[in-house]
Amino acid sequence: MANPWIFRQIEDTINGRELFQPTLEDKRAVLLEYFDMLREDIPQLAAIGRMKQLAGQFTRGLQGGALFRTALYHSHSVDEILDRISEYFETISAGRQYFGEAGKPAEIIEAPELDSCDAAGVAA
Repeated sequence: MANPWIFRQIEDTINGRELFQPTLEDKRAVLLEYFDMLREDIPQLAAIGRMKQLAGQFTRGLQGGALFRTALYHSHSVDEILDRISEYFETISAGRQYFGEAGKPAEIIEAPELDSCDAAGVAA
């Protein structure tokens, strides 16, 4: 389920070709196509559940994938699922960081740089 391109990749290997690596757009297109097929064949609630499972397997290792999966798991309608998929893939395709449901933090506070083990200049 996590790699629908496996047979193409096997054929590439057998024929000595460079292994096909799906793009983000390839992954997005397959997710959307799969969701369409599910909605045609099974009740909407079951299709949403299956989509959450596939998206979970499909986005492992992608930037922001864990946050995307969390956002998707909290979605309860077809429109929410489609919106989350669009938002996620558009964000990472543009090279931006995906922050999930919470959105971008208002302010990122960086830890101070430490140049020694002394705490505020006091030796232990």
